[in-house]
Amino acid sequence: MSIDKKKFWDEKIIGWEVGRYDQKDQDGKLLETSANRLSESLRFRINLAREVIAPICRGKHVLELGCGSARLMPDFMAAGAASYHGIDISSAAIDEAQERVVSGGYGDNVRLTVGGIDAATGTDADIVLSLGLLDWLTDDELRKLFSLSKSTMFFHAIAEKRFSLAQYLHRAYVHLSYGYRSNGYVPRYYSVSDIEALSGLSSSEGQVSFYRDPRLSFGAIVHNLPEISKPA
Repeated sequence: MSIDKKKFWDEKIIGWEVGRYDQKDQDGKLLETSANRLSESLRFRINLAREVIAPICRGKHVLELGCGSARLMPDFMAAGAASYHGIDISSAAIDEAQERVVSGGYGDNVRLTVGGIDAATGTDADIVLSLGLLDWLTDDELRKLFSLSKSTMFFHAIAEKRFSLAQYLHRAYVHLSYGYRSNGYVPRYYSVSDIEALSGLSSSEGQVSFYRDPRLSFGAIVHNLPEISKPA
């Protein structure tokens, strides 16, 4: 039996964001409380995206895939982005994002869509980004994502396949939290060669770069930006 991915994220995403980003525990479960406290890498990741993309988005059309409740949108709009389009499979996330749009008075410059990668087809974007979405995509979806990104600036966070204690602990958390009942629907871990093969881009030819920082733990950024500075 295949899992209902939309239902999975409708039930998970808002609590996940509040726990991981705001460090506010909602269900009182010890495993989730511990995960929230140990997610500095995710908080560093979203701050890195904010500090990297905001300075280059003035006058640009920004597309965020797997946008969740669009926490980055206000920063990009404040930095002068021409538009922001957020796409997420979860209607619960998009409903939350819509409240953010209304409260901020962003109007028609912000568009929100419930859907997957196919919902981005034909989108006119200058910058495409995602934070962890790639970890949940099939090979075909990944190829579609990178076909959108090839003629744009892009910034995609991934979980990089490494031999590390942090990654072993993450694998254990995934299994104990939901993996044992999600019928194999769990995040993926990628090597550089995996990303190159699926994207059709080459790091040796300068078409794609990989940014790493100890504060990302086993995460990495797949991008084609000329430079990424480390946030203070």
